[in-house]
Amino acid sequence: MNLYKGDKTTLYCEFKKDDKIVNVKEPKVRVLHEYNDKVYEDLPWQKMKKMDNGYCYVFDTNVCKNYGKYVVVFSGKYKCETLNVLDDFHIIAKNIDDNNTIYVYGYINDINSNRILKSVQIQIVSLDSGDIIYQTSTDEDGKWESNIFPGDYEFKFSMDNYESRSVRAQVGDENKEIQFNNVSLEHIADVSLGNGLYKIEDEFITKNDMGIENVSVLIYNVDDTENVLVSTKTNNKGKWKAFLDSGTYIVKIELPSGTKKTFQMIVYNDGTKAISEIQTKDTSIDKNSKKVLHGKGTENVTDFILDAHGNGIEGAVIKAYKYKPCKDDYEYECEDVTNKDGQFVLNLNKGKYKFVIEHPSFTTNEQIVEI
Repeated sequence: MNLYKGDKTTLYCEFKKDDKIVNVKEPKVRVLHEYNDKVYEDLPWQKMKKMDNGYCYVFDTNVCKNYGKYVVVFSGKYKCETLNVLDDFHIIAKNIDDNNTIYVYGYINDINSNRILKSVQIQIVSLDSGDIIYQTSTDEDGKWESNIFPGDYEFKFSMDNYESRSVRAQVGDENKEIQFNNVSLEHIADVSLGNGLYKIEDEFITKNDMGIENVSVLIYNVDDTENVLVSTKTNNKGKWKAFLDSGTYIVKIELPSGTKKTFQMIVYNDGTKAISEIQTKDTSIDKNSKKVLHGKGTENVTDFILDAHGNGIEGAVIKAYKYKPCKDDYEYECEDVTNKDGQFVLNLNKGKYKFVIEHPSFTTNEQIVEI
């Protein structure tokens, strides 16, 4: 329950014993609040009056000096024992408009469908005191608004069946009107699809352009292939989606037939993506030049060679040289040539390597990597 300072409200309580409402003797009520780990009494014990099946007391919120949460303690004697009931309320500031306040407003939508969300609850909490200084909700247009004094705040957004969000922001006095960044809430049913910034979609179809349903899709961060980041399946149209931040991911899929494939997916800063299949290449040796193609180590290393525009460079030669501590030098290990997507695959053992990347149209580049 939220109350404005100055309101008068009826504190009402029904006492129960074994889930049955009972009449008690000496019904009374008190109001407390906690601040800096200490409990303060705002209303000492007061007698309550009988009302319907319970007891009531008319409470004047002017006795509450601070904004925030207050605890109500009801007590009464039933036979040989004391029954206690706890309740609480919040004292919040009225949304007053004066020359010293800043008009702050914003909009809230569903992160998946982009539709506006009405009746989202917004709490504005002072970071200095921890008190709720204002509470409101979005209207039919998904808009919320408030007039607050300059300061540091936490804005909390919540709605049934949606993941709650909170944003900390400083409200300055440079402008009398501030539009808050649009806030998107995610439906609880979609949380397992990740919580990244970008909505990533793809599909699996047959040669006849028919969607393949129930394809298992597992997504891992490229730096942590032990823990599944997203687990989902394609719908009846063969489509799947996930919510990811920019970065590189490993996507493992399994078709209903049991066929398994692994892909590397790059999500760029603009929300676009690039997906290419990772294909294990067998080690082979060119007997004439004694080139070791792809390597024969236990660690599968794959990446893409891209130009300045993010396009894959085909035909680039990547040579791997392993560091030899005893010689304090690098020795040739193996190499690969990028495909049309700019992808290369090397099979290396753990250790320190120097990659030399060569292409006739580009400057030779060297990189030191740890496998």
